[in-house]
Amino acid sequence: MKIIVYVTLTIAFFSCHTTKKMRTTDAVTTAVTNKLIVISMKKTMCYGRCPVYEVEIYNDRTAKYIGEKYVDNIGEFTATVPEERYNVLLEQFKSANFFAFEKEYRAAVSDLPTTYLFFSYEGKSRKIMDYYGAPESLKTLEKSVADLVNDLEWEKSEE
Repeated sequence: MKIIVYVTLTIAFFSCHTTKKMRTTDAVTTAVTNKLIVISMKKTMCYGRCPVYEVEIYNDRTAKYIGEKYVDNIGEFTATVPEERYNVLLEQFKSANFFAFEKEYRAAVSDLPTTYLFFSYEGKSRKIMDYYGAPESLKTLEKSVADLVNDLEWEKSEE
């Protein structure tokens, strides 16, 4: 009987403690949930020295970059996308009719990196896998995001 009381009190103590912590961080939680990914791109490995990284661009024009291999910046970084550049990128995705692309482009070939490109706009979102055979207009979007990655002034995250 003592064990049941002890376990119940322990659970109650920790659940109250967690609730209190949630209240103190409620503003932070709300801020994070209102920050939505609009564009993201992930580049995977190949058998050679292909750049391996991921970038996420949020609706508040902040960007997060994680460099893994064969890139200048290894680790996690953040930056702010200039408003004009952000708007041009959005327009490129819209005018390319991103939501009409196939979900996957692949073929029976090996040793290529895969690019995952994601776009979310006006309640719609789509993630596309490009291994081989994607249309030139999709490749152009990938290059635009890669160019942005190279042009931004990244600051090392302290996480």
